[in-house]
Amino acid sequence: MSIMSCISGLESMTLSGASEMEGRVTSLDDGYCITERYAAAGAIQQVGGLDGLRVTMNFLFMNLDIYLPPVPLDLLEIMTRGLVEMVCDGRLDEGKAADLAVGRAAILLNHGVYLPLTPAAADCLYALIHEQEKCVYYGE
Repeated sequence: MSIMSCISGLESMTLSGASEMEGRVTSLDDGYCITERYAAAGAIQQVGGLDGLRVTMNFLFMNLDIYLPPVPLDLLEIMTRGLVEMVCDGRLDEGKAADLAVGRAAILLNHGVYLPLTPAAADCLYALIHEQEKCVYYGE
């Protein structure tokens, strides 16, 4: 049997339970299966949009040791990655960190991002964030 006939045979096969799985799995991206994804915009809206998020992030960076904001951890990770360390060691003040976190949330809104991120989406998103925040890291 040739390789081409094997491939065409596999392409024509279907699984009997395929339609049942379609309802449970909402995304298969880059080989990374995610069963429950949600829009970042919805999570941001739950805390009052960007204005509510700005207040929440200001409070977070002023109370790092005692406050866990009411946002999903996936979203919190994106918004605070690297900023917490910079605030703790004095390289960044709390207000600027909150502004950067809100800027990251704006990127999520502008690009219609769904969370949790797939590995490929994470690479693209963090590249966008890095490009936007060059002035903080490199003084450009």
